[in-house]
Amino acid sequence: ASLTLSPELAGPEITELIRKVRAAGSTVPFELVVQGNAEAMVAETCIIEPILQCRDATTGSPEPERLYGLRDATGRVFPVRIDSSCRTHILNADETCLLDHLQALRQAGVSAVAIDARGRAAAYIQESAGIYREAIRAAASEDPARTSRLAGLKQRIRQISRGGITAGHLLRGLKETGVP
Repeated sequence: ASLTLSPELAGPEITELIRKVRAAGSTVPFELVVQGNAEAMVAETCIIEPILQCRDATTGSPEPERLYGLRDATGRVFPVRIDSSCRTHILNADETCLLDHLQALRQAGVSAVAIDARGRAAAYIQESAGIYREAIRAAASEDPARTSRLAGLKQRIRQISRGGITAGHLLRGLKETGVP
């Protein structure tokens, strides 16, 4: 019914891909994840278990409310989430935040946006969804105060995000190495 674009695509790649799909006659809607910590890696085992008892003693399941992280040599913390099958999900240290790129994404042909809120509390989901609803309205308006409204909304997102925020690959693209 719709396609979710890879978060590794740069803005020009998104525009070109949608243009080619439309030129081929397809009207499939495109969606992009615009907010959240993207998964950097998934391990089939619980990497925390040897150090900490992350499982509930009575049920043997991971404790859903515990928050873990891996700190790298630069001090950045990568959130770690353990799923119900005890797989480890290591997330990027910064959250994707494309709030101030919504108008360009709409012009490129992205018709839906998604917030990756896996492992987040209901309060985060409610707040971030509300902020993005406001941002979508602001981006679509001709209001001269649009830029300042979006800046204020971005500051609100920054306050509830884990780690920093980044436009990530949308602006820089993905630098692949070792590929001929």
